[in-house]
Amino acid sequence: MSAPVRVRATSAVSSRPLLLIGLGVLLFSTGPVMVAGSETTGPVLSFWRLWIGAVLMGCLTLWQIRSSGRRPDRVGWSWAARCGVAFGIHQLFFMIAIKATSVVDVTLMQVLQPIFVGLLAIVLFGERPGTGFRLWSLVAIAGAAVVVLAGASGPEGDPVGVVLAILNVAFFAVYFVWSKQARDHIDTVPFLFGVVVAAGVVVSAFVLVAGEPVGSISGGD
Repeated sequence: MSAPVRVRATSAVSSRPLLLIGLGVLLFSTGPVMVAGSETTGPVLSFWRLWIGAVLMGCLTLWQIRSSGRRPDRVGWSWAARCGVAFGIHQLFFMIAIKATSVVDVTLMQVLQPIFVGLLAIVLFGERPGTGFRLWSLVAIAGAAVVVLAGASGPEGDPVGVVLAILNVAFFAVYFVWSKQARDHIDTVPFLFGVVVAAGVVVSAFVLVAGEPVGSISGGD
C-alpha cells in the first residue's frame, strides 16, 4: 500500500469514531459466547488468546514504526505495561467467571462499568458527572444487584463466579481510564502490542503457578 493511500485510509477510519465503537462492540459481544462454547479452561484460553494477539500486534507495530518513523519512548512503553497488567487481570477474571457462571450474568454485569469509569474519572481527571449520571448509576446498581442475586442462586449460579465478574469489570475500567492517559505518550498500535504482551506475562504467571495445562488445548478451541 502506497503512502498516500495509507494516509487516506487511516484518515477515513479515524474520522468515523462511532463506526469504530460500533464495530468494537459487535466484535466484543462475540467473545463471551466463544469462551463459553470452548472446552478448555478460562486461563488456558486467555493464555493462547493473548500470545497469539501479541504476535499479530507485534507484526503490525513493526509495520507502523517503519511507515511512520515514530518509535515509542520509555514513558509510552511503561504506560502500555501498566495498562497490560490491568488488562491481564481483567482477562483472567472474565474468562474464569464465564466458565463458572452463565454468559448472561457476566455480560449483564457490564452495566457497572460506567460507574467504575466515572469514579476513576473523578479521581484522575477531576471530572464531575451530572445528576443524570448519578441517577442512572443508581438504576445500574439496582440492576446489577438483581443479576448478582440471580447469578449466585440460580440454576447455573456460582457466588465466586459472580464476584469475579464484578472484579473483571472493575479492572477493565482501570485499563480503560489508564489507556486514555497512555494515548498522550504512545500510538495506538504499539500501545496495544505492549498491552497484550504485559497481559500475556500476567496470565502466564498465573497458569504456571496454578498448573493449568496450556498444552492440552484443542485445535477447535
